Amino acid sequence: MTKDNIEVVREHYNKEVASEWERLLFHPVEYAITCRYLDRYIEPGARTLDIGGGPGRYSLYLAEKGCDVTLLDLSEANIAFAAERAAERGVSINAIAGDARVADSLVSGLFDHVLLMGPLYHLLDETDRIKAVIAAIKMLKKGGLLFSAFISSYAGVWDFLSRVPENILDPEQDKGL
Repeated sequence: MTKDNIEVVREHYNKEVASEWERLLFHPVEYAITCRYLDRYIEPGARTLDIGGGPGRYSLYLAEKGCDVTLLDLSEANIAFAAERAAERGVSINAIAGDARVADSLVSGLFDHVLLMGPLYHLLDETDRIKAVIAAIKMLKKGGLLFSAFISSYAGVWDFLSRVPENILDPEQDKGL
């Protein structure tokens, strides 16, 4: 990913903190399923690193569960937002602004679990995705679990069409078929 692309992503999330925080309210199934898996594998007290965790929905969820959580996100605004929410809820998270591709040089120590569920959406170059995964794996204790997520290459089309359904079928275009 070029520096320009990183800046585009950073600027987007610095401006869209509130909508990113609310995003999982509009996708409750995604949130519920993810929390179910987090609950299945992450015990209270586990040291957990959330790389690219945005405004901290999952970081806060795990901190409220009693985990020792570090959140690393590219967006300084997301980091500030997550730290404020943690203080409001009376939980502690270590919030750091930084790039997922070099997470292992920004965060100290090893973790029981690492979440890498945001950056793989935005790292378009395979080399950059590999760097992020390697950095995440370096942060894991032996026997630790890496949670990762990505989206289909068709997700943008699906999202657009679901937001603008009138573009799915244009009767005028259909006449020529």
